[in-house]
Amino acid sequence: MRSRLLKNFLLGLMGAVVIAVAISLFTAVTATTGLSYTVTGLGTLGDYPITLPLRINDLGQVIGWSRTNSSPPLGRAFLWQNGKMTNLGTLGGSSSRAFDINNSGQVVGSSLTSSGVYHAFMWQNGKMTDLGTHGSDNSGFAVGINNSGQVVGWSYQASSNKPDLLNESYHAVSWQNSGITDLGTLSGDNFSRAFNINNKGQIFGESYKFPNNSTPRTQRIFRWQNGATTNLGNLVTPSGYTDSYINGINNKGQVVGASSGFSGSSYKSAAYVWQNGTLTNLGSLGGTISEAIDINTVGTVVGYSFTSSGTNHAFVWRNGKMRDLNNFLLPGSGWELTAATGINNKGQIVGAGKFSGQPKAFLLTPV
Repeated sequence: MRSRLLKNFLLGLMGAVVIAVAISLFTAVTATTGLSYTVTGLGTLGDYPITLPLRINDLGQVIGWSRTNSSPPLGRAFLWQNGKMTNLGTLGGSSSRAFDINNSGQVVGSSLTSSGVYHAFMWQNGKMTDLGTHGSDNSGFAVGINNSGQVVGWSYQASSNKPDLLNESYHAVSWQNSGITDLGTLSGDNFSRAFNINNKGQIFGESYKFPNNSTPRTQRIFRWQNGATTNLGNLVTPSGYTDSYINGINNKGQVVGASSGFSGSSYKSAAYVWQNGTLTNLGSLGGTISEAIDINTVGTVVGYSFTSSGTNHAFVWRNGKMRDLNNFLLPGSGWELTAATGINNKGQIVGAGKFSGQPKAFLLTPV
């Protein structure tokens, strides 16, 4: 199984690289040549002590999931703004998660319903709306939204409230003007999921072929635009890696994610950025695992990487170089930044970390 921070977050399968985050009221100023930040803790939602931020828009609004320590975890989608965290509620079930937000403050995500299955939602102006499912499907996830309010995700027929790629039929879909469109799959495939849409209406996702609903499977990245689907292939770099996945896109059509594979029995992954057919390996902070999670319009990338000592640290990549975000902290700040999950066009970064050894959620704001 992949140790994927973002996709584990999306499906609630908290893997080894997911860092639980909670509350911090600490604010510090970081200092380094040419770049500095203020660091702010995001807090928690009352009964949900672990905060997992995912995206931040250009207004500084942050969305994500606050959850319990239970197994399976329960939680609520949240919106953080100006030091206040708002519980977005559910569609009648016990849990909800927010995955994306646009510059109008529209939030999309997925919530359990009273019947125990997940439905895609849009939240705006204090109200959560069920976006519905496609055809005879009974479940769905909304994970991306652009500034025009176009939403993407996937719809499927669930046999339980735990999504299972090997037993459910997923199709990438888009929601617009109260309608839902099946985006289909690449030729020969039977599973697809759409993860991101930019302001040009470009949709990026993953298409699969599961022979007889079992592994092994093939996987390809696709781009959908103006009704046409383009096969981008399996974005792997360097050679020897066998799989790829995407996490974020920007308005220039740049895509970030990671290639993955195994060295013997050891999992490895390499963060990448893709643009117009060119795939760039972003490197690592010294370890064998790195993952790019988000990218803004100017091409600044954030994510996480293992260090040579085997710990995972948040990184920022720009001007061709990956930098450990912990190197921008003042000595003695008490913070350890373990994963960066979102960046906006003002350079603000959200993610997971620790403060004085305790798991925390952070917001970095450039000074």
